[in-house]
Amino acid sequence: MDSRLHRILIDDLKLGQSHRCVLKYALESNCQRKFKLIFASSLNLDFPPSWQVKKEVALPLAAKLWIFQNPVPQGKTLYLDGNHILQGNISELFEQESLTCLQAGRRESLGKLQFFLVNHGAVDSEQLGQKLIKLAEQEYGKLANFDDLDLSLLPPEWSPVLFSENPAAKVIDSQSIADRPWYSCFAPSGIVWFAQLQAAIAEKYLSVNSIRQDVAAGLVRPSLLVQIERGINNSFQLPKQLIGLDAQFTPPELAVSAEQLKLIESTIFPPPKRILTRVIFSRYFLEIEVPERIQQINRAIQKILNYFTKKIS
Repeated sequence: MDSRLHRILIDDLKLGQSHRCVLKYALESNCQRKFKLIFASSLNLDFPPSWQVKKEVALPLAAKLWIFQNPVPQGKTLYLDGNHILQGNISELFEQESLTCLQAGRRESLGKLQFFLVNHGAVDSEQLGQKLIKLAEQEYGKLANFDDLDLSLLPPEWSPVLFSENPAAKVIDSQSIADRPWYSCFAPSGIVWFAQLQAAIAEKYLSVNSIRQDVAAGLVRPSLLVQIERGINNSFQLPKQLIGLDAQFTPPELAVSAEQLKLIESTIFPPPKRILTRVIFSRYFLEIEVPERIQQINRAIQKILNYFTKKIS
């Protein structure tokens, strides 16, 4: 029996309690082997100042880099973007054998990979880790766009698919905002996810009050709270007045932050920062600004001379 320690890292940096707890329930109730579950929000992730991107953009990539900075000897790490829905025994995924360090559902650059398995015991694991860590010391794009990845493709049943394409898929892709049942009552996999939510509540993974807090924080649709309180399994059957509760709901990825709103409402803007050497040696400064300033000085001198000429005469 495989006794190696495996782990699952979930990027939950934009998730509320509701879906985070559903993912935890789905994993722990279906997996038939022990694993270490890690949520990215618990890692206190940081990134180099040289990346020069927003925190919400940088941290998911920093979470992927963390996997290679903190390898598990001879074990495996599954990286899972939180915007997926899981069905079935996902522990079978760790039994997949590959000569390469990386296995994924599709070939993409590191920044775009949303579901992949890292075999830390593979021959090329340490070499790849060192390469990625070196790239991370440079700009964000160098690491995010890196696609020279020697990865092998996972079997079709492990490739994240849209629910409408394969309802029996073990990994359901909810990357599109409209496909996330916690955002939209018309998401195709809503019945599956809501059943998991109900089971997670019954098993004490979360409470109705947790959903209430997510609604107040703008992290899930308001109609979800009423749906769970009334026990309406199929969100497509929600009455119009309940669907109307979501009219003013904006998914957090699209919402304007408090800082952005403050800037929009402000009438005072800080002057743009300029680097003196770039200004002085710019073509605009030398060809337009300097001649114009010389003309202004000449006109001023001429006025002064004219003034004193009149005084003398």
